[in-house]
Amino acid sequence: MVKTITAAIAILSTTYVIWSLPANAQSKAETVDKIVEGARRTNPALKVRTDPLTGLPTSIKGLRPAIDPAVSLNASRGPSGQPTEDDIRAAAEAFFRTGALSAAFKAENDRTKIEALRVRKDPDIPGQSVVHVEQSVDGIRVFGSSGRVVVGPSLAVTQAAATFSRVKIKSTTPDVEQESAIEVARTHLGEILSAHTIDPEMEPLVKSPHKARTQASLVIYEPALMRAKSAKRGPARLAWLVTIDAFRIFVDATTAKVLFFYFDQRKSSQHRVFDLQNRFDFPGMKVLDDTSGKGEKRLHPDAEHAHKNVGLVTDYFANAFGRAGLLDRGADEVLSSYVRLGNSKNAYWCNYQSYNCPQAGAMVYGEGMPAALDVVGHEMTHGMITVEADLTYANEAGAVNESLADIFGTLIEFEVNPGMANWVVGERLPGNSLTKPMRSISNPNLSDDDGNALFDRSKVLGEDNRGQPDHYADYVSREDAICETSSDYFNGCVHFNSGIFNKFAFLIAEGGRHRGTVVLGIGRKKLGRVAYRALVTHLTRSTGLQEAAESFHTSCLELAGARIAGFETTDCDRIRKAQDAVGLTITGS
Repeated sequence: MVKTITAAIAILSTTYVIWSLPANAQSKAETVDKIVEGARRTNPALKVRTDPLTGLPTSIKGLRPAIDPAVSLNASRGPSGQPTEDDIRAAAEAFFRTGALSAAFKAENDRTKIEALRVRKDPDIPGQSVVHVEQSVDGIRVFGSSGRVVVGPSLAVTQAAATFSRVKIKSTTPDVEQESAIEVARTHLGEILSAHTIDPEMEPLVKSPHKARTQASLVIYEPALMRAKSAKRGPARLAWLVTIDAFRIFVDATTAKVLFFYFDQRKSSQHRVFDLQNRFDFPGMKVLDDTSGKGEKRLHPDAEHAHKNVGLVTDYFANAFGRAGLLDRGADEVLSSYVRLGNSKNAYWCNYQSYNCPQAGAMVYGEGMPAALDVVGHEMTHGMITVEADLTYANEAGAVNESLADIFGTLIEFEVNPGMANWVVGERLPGNSLTKPMRSISNPNLSDDDGNALFDRSKVLGEDNRGQPDHYADYVSREDAICETSSDYFNGCVHFNSGIFNKFAFLIAEGGRHRGTVVLGIGRKKLGRVAYRALVTHLTRSTGLQEAAESFHTSCLELAGARIAGFETTDCDRIRKAQDAVGLTITGS
């Protein structure tokens, strides 16, 4: 979501557990190491990285193509002789069930399954597919647990990225009734909303919370998958995921305690534009509709800008990456923009219908916001991220989500209007300027007129302290004063920590010296290609900042290996240098 740094998008951990591996984690890690060593006998180039929190593999590279006989024998093959989607799904699932590394993923609950949910063609390498997989126990999904598996044309798995749980949980039968969990969630939400600053568009929910759409479903809540550098960890739990409007609240299904909550709204082919005329009442007046060709003769500038800029963003993703619409739905895709929302100074992408979202897959703007192409590009990128990786909008994964939206919003501006483009965000919004932007990708700290940094995490948020960190060592937690005194406190400080990844991206494209490390840039087009490939082939719901940076490096190596878009291995060396410069290199990578 493009918001000021005081954005009210919520995430909060209200129960503290220990940031450490379980007592037997060391032995588990040793077991995984032995499995990997065994697999390396037939896969000498094998590289496996494990999650220090779960001890499970998170990245697997260098697998020799080996086809599971059962998959090959049962493959139906399509009319052209190529594998069908069912064949590809079967190959991905067999990798976790019978592959050389399958034992490394063994959960502590024998009823755990890893299922292939979606198959998409590799955007760069012909014949290769990327399969999205998720964990579940007794049909109950493990929240945030997901993976990407690369399957070749011969149905051999060549690499994988995953964020899985050991699922140390015995029962999936709740002790707490659904209605009781909902009441706990409602009470907690009321307390949070009354105790913290909210944005104007949230007021209708505060005034009438009982009218909000509410539902609940069982999930396995795994604290280790809620990426946060300073967070604390504990065992997996059966929980009720209570949805109250756009809020997601996890209630322990055994103790009825609130475990975690966040506000799931990322603060769009044919297009509709609605003008709310500075009111909060949806849907407002439909002023443009590409599906019917009808529109008002006289439009407010915000409506004109929204319509024009949505088209420019859609064209960028189609021309650069061959997307069939922002959400990859082709001719069936229809996006909607709602402009001039009350007195709101925000803009956001709607994943769901909620009190301030009239429908899923829509964009909502406060007055003046649609005029900024980088803002529109940012919001629409959130929609694409949801379709491709669905990065949880919290903590480190949320910071990656925000940064990717900033990166593509900026790259779109450079592509469409290179003479006016720059590495700052929202400078054309009301009250902002080039010297006082919403955020800076090149200089996340921001600077005053004398060149002094406007970032100190130990001080409260204010005009003289509104910047972001530009190195992982300066990661902002909820307890740091700059975040605690903002409404970004609720979401794990995603609008602050995105600055770390933004600086990483800037160094990749333009190069420079940072914290004593000199980086040579590879250009903006290559940055976009690497970022897009990482998004659609490697990122999972729980990918953190370091893992996301590593996926950029991996994507570069893949593009260089396939000799695509002029990539060379020296480009990947430069990406590694950029990781070093901002502290996002994983030890041993």
